[in-house]
Order: sequence, then structure tokens, then C-alpha cells
Amino acid sequence: FEATVTGLWSAGEPVEDAGGGEAVAVALAPELDLGRGSVLSGGRQVPLATQLRIRFVWLSPEPLHPRRSYDVEIGTARGGATVTRLEGRLDLNALAVTALDADLAANDIAVARLQLATPLPVLAFAENRRLGAFILID
Repeated sequence: FEATVTGLWSAGEPVEDAGGGEAVAVALAPELDLGRGSVLSGGRQVPLATQLRIRFVWLSPEPLHPRRSYDVEIGTARGGATVTRLEGRLDLNALAVTALDADLAANDIAVARLQLATPLPVLAFAENRRLGAFILID
């Protein structure tokens, strides 16, 4: 969608600008119904993704279960996700991705494919840390 910001409010008072992380109400023209997780960008569209290739650290003491549904949070957007394929584990000694010989254990670094239940705004981590980082929630 394309829109123009016509007003900003912070704590019910009009403001001229807002910085990252500030809670503000935004008026747009045309009027759009945006909710939590919506991303406003100045002239550049942020892509919506449904499939991701991810590199992540598994922090749970319970093993990761491929094909099981998890919640995912990217930026402030939340949705459902399924790990569709585990590609391998990062071997820190060899600095290479190796085949999985067992379940992922706590603190293992892995590469996998993630299927999102609904499209979410995503950018590469190197490009934007907030939209390139995520958390899987059991």
C-alpha cells in the first residue's frame, strides 16, 4: 500500500517527528487500518515472506521437532511457523554446515527452512536487524 503520513501523536499530543522505538499514533492518507507488526517505510516496500532459509541458535532444552507448529515473532509481527527442513548443524571447529546426526540440542546452531503461516515483513539480517531477526516460541 502507498500512503502519506498526515499526522503523528505521542501520548495524545501532536508531535513533529518520532524516532525508532517510540510509541506513536500515525494518521495516514488514504486511511489504512494497520495493526501491530505493520511496517512503514519511506518509499521502499518491505517484502512479505512465507518461506525463509534461516540460521539460528536452538536455546530450548527440548529438541526441535520439524513439522511441528511454533509461534514466530519478527520485529513486532507475530504468526505461526513450521520448520519444514533441517539442513544441518554449524560445526564451529570446521566453520561448515554438517549433516545432522542427532536432534538439535540446546545451543546448537543450525540452518533450516521455515514456512510461515501468514506473510510477514522480513529483510536480511545484514540489512535490518529488527526485520532480519526472529524468535521461535513453543
